Amino acid sequence: MVTKTIAFWNVGGMSDSSGKLAVFTAWRNAHTPDILFLEEAGKNLTVGNLVGAGQNSMTAEMADKNGGASTKNLAVIFPNNLGLEATAKRMWSQRAVANNRLNSGISAGSPQRRDILYLVGKIQGQKHHIYGMHANASYSGGNTAFDCAEQELENNTREAAIVGGDFNSVKDSDSNRVRKILPLDYNGDELPFTQWAKTGKRAQFMGPGLTNATNLQDYNEYLESIRLPPNYVPHANWLYEVQPHGLIDFVLSNAVTDAADLIALPNCTDSDEWFNVLKEFDHCPVLYELTVD
Repeated sequence: MVTKTIAFWNVGGMSDSSGKLAVFTAWRNAHTPDILFLEEAGKNLTVGNLVGAGQNSMTAEMADKNGGASTKNLAVIFPNNLGLEATAKRMWSQRAVANNRLNSGISAGSPQRRDILYLVGKIQGQKHHIYGMHANASYSGGNTAFDCAEQELENNTREAAIVGGDFNSVKDSDSNRVRKILPLDYNGDELPFTQWAKTGKRAQFMGPGLTNATNLQDYNEYLESIRLPPNYVPHANWLYEVQPHGLIDFVLSNAVTDAADLIALPNCTDSDEWFNVLKEFDHCPVLYELTVD
């Protein structure tokens, strides 16, 4: 039996010099994922500096939602000893655009595509396909990305396959061959959101010591909304108020993968690590465990 952990994280332009890198490095050292997909990696992030002994990596330029040049990359870091091969490819779906356009009364037109990084290889003698996706689109385009992934998984009926990343969609699969696996928070509960905004308004409560907490009940309601414990005293000031958005980072798997046992793991070790992620990023990592007999 082999067990491997797989993480997906939209790191929002993280570069060699950004404050995000220290938080990312601490998180990675704590969780040590075997396979790590990065979405929206800054072009001045030296991915090679993140590659450890016995690891390999691949980076590919992301296209923007109109297919043009982007300022960010997709990257994957993976172990050498699994015999995985990495490549960049496009995931296509004629059905995706047909569904979206027919709902709007528009003819189907050409197929939609999404750029992905793709790992393929045998784990315990079983062939596995692992895709890292970034929708890089509006919510409508995110639904198209979801449909692209769903169709790719439905078409692969013989080999285990998963697609993970930032879908920018809250859709659920209506296929009996595809399963959506939601991520978990540091308590092991399902996350209510994986993306958030930081408003231009400074947070009402800045801590430490809750010195600006004019109303403890309001403060605790705010903490609950962003999955921090009651009376939490942050070790650093809140810079801006956090506004939770959608649960748009997750994994889809086909029925063959389900037989190999794919489960979500807590995405952070504790509330302090979660606070650091909230403070520096606008998406959180999602973490999964794949067990193959």
